[in-house]
Amino acid sequence: MKIDKSGSPGGGMHYGPGSLELTSSTLEDLIVWAYGVKSFQIVASQPWFRSERYNVRARAKGAPDLAHLKLLLQALLAERFQLAVHREMRQLPVFTLRVEPHGVKMQVATGPVPADPRLMGHGNSSHQDQSGDHAAVAELVQMLQRSVGRPIVDQTGLTGRYNFKLSWVPDESDPNGMTIFTAVKEQLGLRLESGKGPVEVLVVDLVSRVPTED
Repeated sequence: MKIDKSGSPGGGMHYGPGSLELTSSTLEDLIVWAYGVKSFQIVASQPWFRSERYNVRARAKGAPDLAHLKLLLQALLAERFQLAVHREMRQLPVFTLRVEPHGVKMQVATGPVPADPRLMGHGNSSHQDQSGDHAAVAELVQMLQRSVGRPIVDQTGLTGRYNFKLSWVPDESDPNGMTIFTAVKEQLGLRLESGKGPVEVLVVDLVSRVPTED
C-alpha cells in the first residue's frame, strides 16, 4: 500500500480469486469498496481524505470470495492507515421518491424476468442516459442516489418491474437542459422531494495520511 504519485485523475480496481488491486484511489474510494457504503455516508473531517491517492495490492491464501476480499481490505486499512471507524444514525438531507398525481409513466414489464436484470446507461458531463429492462424500483433508487448524491427513501409503493428510459443534463447551469429532477417527473411519472431523514453513516474516528508500506 503506497501513495500514488502518477497524477492519474481516477482509480481502477481489479480483483480475482485471492487477489485485490486498487490503483490511484482515494481513501474515500477504498472505504466505499471495503465497507459497502456510499460516498455520502462517510463522515470525515480530514481535508486530504478525498484528494490524496493510493495504490493497494493484496493477496490472500486460497481463493476468498468478494465478501472476504472486502474484509481483507478493511483489515489492511486498519493496519496500514490506523483507520478506526464506527457506524451511527444521523439526520441528513434525503430525497423521498413518490408517484406523481397523474401516475407512473414507466412501462410495466411483461414476460419472464431476465437472469440478470439491470440498468444500463452512458453519458458524460453534458448528457446522461439511463434505461431499465425489467428493473425494480429499488434498482432505480440505487441509480438515482449515485446521480443526486443523497440517500433516497422509496415511498412509491411500487412492487413490480418496469421498462423505462431516462435522459437528463447533469450540468444544471445549462439553461436549455433538463435536470434529473424534471426528467424523473416528466419521463417516469415520479418525483423527488427534498427533506431530512435518518441515515446510517460511517464516521472516520482516526486515520493516518501516510500508510505503512509493504
